[in-house]
Amino acid sequence: MFCHFTDFDDCMRFLVIVPWTAFCINFVGKTPFTALNLMMPVIMAIGTLGFMIGTGGSAVASINLGEKNPERTNQYFSFLLYVAAGAGIVLSFLGFLFVRSISIFRGADHELLKDCILNMDGFCSLGRRCLFCRMFFKAF
Repeated sequence: MFCHFTDFDDCMRFLVIVPWTAFCINFVGKTPFTALNLMMPVIMAIGTLGFMIGTGGSAVASINLGEKNPERTNQYFSFLLYVAAGAGIVLSFLGFLFVRSISIFRGADHELLKDCILNMDGFCSLGRRCLFCRMFFKAF
């Protein structure tokens, strides 16, 4: 089996996910693992928006750098960084508010709902709000 990793971060993420999955299934249980898999697309959708802002911003910055306008490039970068940080905070807060509704919409039953809320609350904490900006910088 051949895997191609674009950078060191992707390689390390792969090396962390495999043991974490084995740990979740064998020691934590099937229900928390199911809850994690149920909520992960929602978490990644929030991060993907940051990636899209970064990709579009990179194109705009490249155009302005090609036109020899570095001051305007800095303005665009600063503006998009503020938008990404603000959107990350707002979307994390909305995820925190609507975690129960999102979990039920995604198909969580009563037993699974508790673990889904726990996973999403962990994502919406202050430390995880950086995912949006991290994806922004990864694309830029």
